Parts: sequence; structure tokens; C-alpha cells
Amino acid sequence: MTKKFVISVSDIGKDEFVIPDIFDNESYLLGIKTGKIYQEGIICYTGVDLSASIVLDKIMENRSLDFFQKRKALKIIDKYLVQIKKFKISTKVKIDKDFVLSPIDK
Repeated sequence: MTKKFVISVSDIGKDEFVIPDIFDNESYLLGIKTGKIYQEGIICYTGVDLSASIVLDKIMENRSLDFFQKRKALKIIDKYLVQIKKFKISTKVKIDKDFVLSPIDK
């Protein structure tokens, strides 16, 4: 689907891939590995073609989801990946409560 994804914006140099908050439906990004909350992220090139199921598999390495949560998560992640494709690499983005990505003015 896309070879782009969003990474966290961190001062300490430990960036991680981030997703919309599929658990609490809040308007922030969550680190896939740590679950840490981020207000913004940066579009990056991954070099790997990503799909919603691949991203969900990565999420499932650190969290468990039931059947209905997985279905909901797949829909949200699919919408997220479609939106990511529209942005240029290195664009700073934020997400709203409806899981819509928007650029942050520099």
C-alpha cells in the first residue's frame, strides 16, 4: 500500500513508529512498541511496503486485541495509510479525533 509511515518527534533521539490511538479514540499518536503518547509525528520513508495487516501484526506483538477490536483497528489503520500516501516525506503531522492527519505549519 505505501512505503511511508509516521515516526514520533522526540528530543532524545529514540524515535518510533506511531499510529492513531485505536484503543481510546483520542486525538494523539501512540508509539507501536512503547504505547507512549505523541502529539505530532513526521512522515518518513520505510523502504518496506506496508499494509494495514502488517501494521496490525506489529501492534499485536505488544498488545492483545479481540476480534472486534482487530476489525476496528484494521479500518482505522487502512484509512491512516491512505492518508500518509498524500504527504511528502519529512512533513510534520498531527491527528484529530476522527483519525484525520493534517500537516503542521513550520
